[in-house]
Amino acid sequence: MVTNKYFSTKRSVEITDLLYPNFNWTKPANILIRAMISLRDMLVQESEPFMPGNRQVFSAAINAADRHRWDSQWREAMLEYQKALSEFPEDATARGGMGFCYMQTKQWQLALNEYEYILRHDPGNVIALSKTAELYGILNRRDDAYGAYLHLADLYSQAGQG
Repeated sequence: MVTNKYFSTKRSVEITDLLYPNFNWTKPANILIRAMISLRDMLVQESEPFMPGNRQVFSAAINAADRHRWDSQWREAMLEYQKALSEFPEDATARGGMGFCYMQTKQWQLALNEYEYILRHDPGNVIALSKTAELYGILNRRDDAYGAYLHLADLYSQAGQG
């Protein structure tokens, strides 16, 4: 069993038992889930360096940012997204939120930087890809916009949504 300060198979099982008291670990599908939890824990522990941020600070910042976005308070939302990113710099939710705020304040290149960052880590992220295509159009990068829209169409087509 993999164990460290932040991840453990035992902890994942305990949380699942707490959230789903009637969860039957002996069913074949659930055995597979437990195996996947163990595999995830091993992979997380092997990836170096692993420097987790404070999940509580991150969540509070994301929630505050979302409230500010709801009220169209873009600058305040950006400050909260920055707090979240200081805890988990690669988080796609925080980066996407930051990109959205940059778009609302017409900071096109900064928005594009955020969405391109997401795509470098997750090329199949359709939201980031659609925002990137839109921003390429705004920035008069027509060939890039065309390519991004084609890629987006391919992704939808592959998913059976096109």
